[in-house]
Amino acid sequence: MKKKRLLVAIGVVGGALCGALVSTEAHAQQSVTAGLYRISPKLAPHKTFDLPGKCPGLNNYADVTLYAFDSYDCNYPSVDQKWYITQAGSDSFGPYYTVYQGQNGGTQCLDLYANDVANGTQIDTYTCNNTTAQQWYFNQTQPGNSGSLYGTWNITSRSNTGYVIDLAGCATENGTKVQLWQKGVGVCDNGNGQLWALTRADQDMLVQDFADDFTSINTSNWQVETDGAGTYNAELESYNPSQVTSDGQHLNIVANYVSGKTPNTSGAYVSGRINSGTKQYYQNGAWSASFRYSQNDTRHKGAWPAVWLLGEGIANGISWPLNQSREIDFGEWMFVNNWVDAGEPSNEGYDGNAIYGNTAGVITDMLTNHAGNPDGYFNPNDVVVFKIAFDENVGTGGPLIRFYENGNFEASWGMDAFYNQPYYAIINLAIGGSVLFNGNADASGFTSTSDWAKIQVDWIAHEKWCSAAAMAAGTC
Repeated sequence: MKKKRLLVAIGVVGGALCGALVSTEAHAQQSVTAGLYRISPKLAPHKTFDLPGKCPGLNNYADVTLYAFDSYDCNYPSVDQKWYITQAGSDSFGPYYTVYQGQNGGTQCLDLYANDVANGTQIDTYTCNNTTAQQWYFNQTQPGNSGSLYGTWNITSRSNTGYVIDLAGCATENGTKVQLWQKGVGVCDNGNGQLWALTRADQDMLVQDFADDFTSINTSNWQVETDGAGTYNAELESYNPSQVTSDGQHLNIVANYVSGKTPNTSGAYVSGRINSGTKQYYQNGAWSASFRYSQNDTRHKGAWPAVWLLGEGIANGISWPLNQSREIDFGEWMFVNNWVDAGEPSNEGYDGNAIYGNTAGVITDMLTNHAGNPDGYFNPNDVVVFKIAFDENVGTGGPLIRFYENGNFEASWGMDAFYNQPYYAIINLAIGGSVLFNGNADASGFTSTSDWAKIQVDWIAHEKWCSAAAMAAGTC
């Protein structure tokens, strides 16, 4: 049960008493343009700051939690997921801000409970009182650069600049606590739980219309496949539903060696694959997902994890990957050398966002180089949020598909008519197999029943475009 707020009168009028400014950082904070925003975690940008209940009302002590976007479907202007950020003043650290609930000049503000500067203190809303408990610095850690849907920010308490707003445990499930925590100390996921995306809530924007947090394997969303070895791409594994599980927070797909089989041969491994075909198809808007790959040691395993989309044309008899079938990948890695060791040659594998099949049937692999690990390739052991956005009108260049990695705009791709179709999602972990432009994946190092490889998915979501007018009318 939530603890009782102590010294309420001090919380209202005594900012100088319980809100003395403690500063531990010397760098300047950035400016934020005044306006109405959705405040979302970097780890789950399709979700947002939210207050309890569907229509929580303008009440003190309302705990701020994480929740999926709900189309602002309250009877009055829905305050529970819209936040008006406006500058309240400036000091030696830069501008600081008041964050009003719902609208500029509202009666409730984003608040540090009891102005208690301590790890785990609840962020809530409280009657606006112009104390440091309700004043925040915004330090931009990543710009919303060309074409970006969002930048990322630390939101720092003016009561003590060594503390920032934090997503408890880096969890991304609905109802996750939004709290105060010391910046960079004892943090999860390399501090990503302390990074927040700002998206204007009074302009055209993307709003969620489908998501799966994988608290279970929801068969309304997914088909869990049973396939023999070699069904796809001469892969060496069979796909068995026993390899697909949920731990209550993630989808886990694990690949294992099958005892008694000859390593690096067909049928020597068992793994998992799911797809949303016939169950969850979506057109345009944006798909996004958060996931990581891991294995039991540093030996090369010939693994081929992938989270990807396939157009409905494949269900209409169009052969992959030519013409209308259209494959688009969030992230895909094929380890044809030992990717763990530094200094490996550039043919170790490919990764990142890719798109396949144009009108001429040409296969194109995009974004094959990523910074981050010693030899220039993205390190899949890190949690990554990938987004694929279908922009229907982008400048004079016509419709585009845009790729984002952890909020960074990576590349864009011209959309012809065949890309304008519904897509469904596939998540799988192959072992071995042949890729058309990168050779075969060698699984000869995957030899023991104690060996394992795993792809872990936090969530996957689709968002639709919503106009500012529809947003204001609450009709998204």
